[in-house]
Amino acid sequence: MTNSYAPLQEDRLRRLLPGRDLLRLEEADSTLTQMKRFAAAGGRGGAVRVAECQTAGRGRLGRAWSAPKGAGLTFSYLVRRSLPAAHAARLAPAFALGVCEGLRDLGIGQAGVKWPNDVVVDGRKICGMLCEMELDPAGGLAFVQAGIGINVHPFPLTEELREKACFAASYIRADREELLAAVVGRLDGFVSLACEDFPALLDRYRQRCLTLGRQVRASGGQCAEGLAVDVNGEGELLVKTVEGELVALRTADVSVRGLLGYV
Repeated sequence: MTNSYAPLQEDRLRRLLPGRDLLRLEEADSTLTQMKRFAAAGGRGGAVRVAECQTAGRGRLGRAWSAPKGAGLTFSYLVRRSLPAAHAARLAPAFALGVCEGLRDLGIGQAGVKWPNDVVVDGRKICGMLCEMELDPAGGLAFVQAGIGINVHPFPLTEELREKACFAASYIRADREELLAAVVGRLDGFVSLACEDFPALLDRYRQRCLTLGRQVRASGGQCAEGLAVDVNGEGELLVKTVEGELVALRTADVSVRGLLGYV
């Protein structure tokens, strides 16, 4: 197995994503941090910051996030929309769908979403993301960004992660430039749908959400165990417990029986 991967070609990325504020970084502390600086300086929505590697990448619940240089596709995507701050969470399913449908467009037809926004293929995680929002001085929504990491080329993993992770290159021959362009194009569309017709966005999300109809166990913020029955109008996962109680999960780490290690 090689540890040498073809670097991203910024000129090709610009041809595939014309007119977009796009920056390729050889190394970054975190694309989220880089994008936050850009946004604070008034940067426009739709911008992309992509790094060959991160020195301080992070995921949900404070988890570390790293991969060898060039092995993955690690980027942040910026949204500036006239939304109430309370509606910022509506963008999380849009981000998940953007990645999922971008992968499917390129031939990974098994891609689906594990609530809230992990993307999985054949029961293994191919993409994780972290969403962050910033308020303006008046308390309105200044911007939202998603930090997205897609596993592309195989690289050595711990025994535990080998059972939980998969790689795009195991399914398709598309290069990282094509992958980024496909995903970003889909992100644009689903962000617009989330802002203009959130019920329609949720319907699309439910179609791809592999968590629904499965037994789940939630921890880390909220705790519950039972059957995942729906995603409500706030993007919360509704779980029916064995006692018959309906619990709405907003902040939780959810394991799905038979998916990513929950048995």
